[in-house]
Amino acid sequence: WGDLSISEQRDRLVDAMTDLHARTRCPVTIVFDGAAVDIGGATRRRGVRVLFSREGEEADLVVVRELTKLPMGIPAIVVSSDGWVREQAESEGALAISS
Repeated sequence: WGDLSISEQRDRLVDAMTDLHARTRCPVTIVFDGAAVDIGGATRRRGVRVLFSREGEEADLVVVRELTKLPMGIPAIVVSSDGWVREQAESEGALAISS
């Protein structure tokens, strides 16, 4: 989706994750960088929770923080191209895969 604006790319990702939730009934959390961004309707999707990092905070830290909030025994998959995020996710017991 590289030819689309960042906002349109976000919307496409949220649409895809909404479809995934509809098929699997697994809750999805998406974390985007940026406090001052146009979020459109992205935060109002059934089964998909959309978070944005605060100003000066990287989304990577939000991903790891949200993962640590999950109760033990809840399976989680973290998708990220960042090696540090995948390492932290695996240390918390999640399956981590590269995007």
